[in-house]
Amino acid sequence: PKAAIDWWEKPLVATFGYQQWNALHAAAWQGLSGVVRVALAAGIDPDGKDLQDRTSLHLAMMNGYEGVAILLLEFKKGVGEDK
Repeated sequence: PKAAIDWWEKPLVATFGYQQWNALHAAAWQGLSGVVRVALAAGIDPDGKDLQDRTSLHLAMMNGYEGVAILLLEFKKGVGEDK
């Protein structure tokens, strides 16, 4: 649906809730690797921090989502490489 596309195009970087999480924070916290991939592809900064200075990687590791943590690390490695 068009509304879903609009949501993914614009407010992904908007923060919400008392922790000021973005969509990547929320997806990492819940271990949603598919949503993490979409959020990264949409340009959300994986190094963005919440009010407690936690990144999406921190949140994934706190909850034991090793697959999401690896996905985030691989994305960051790929971004840092010369292509």
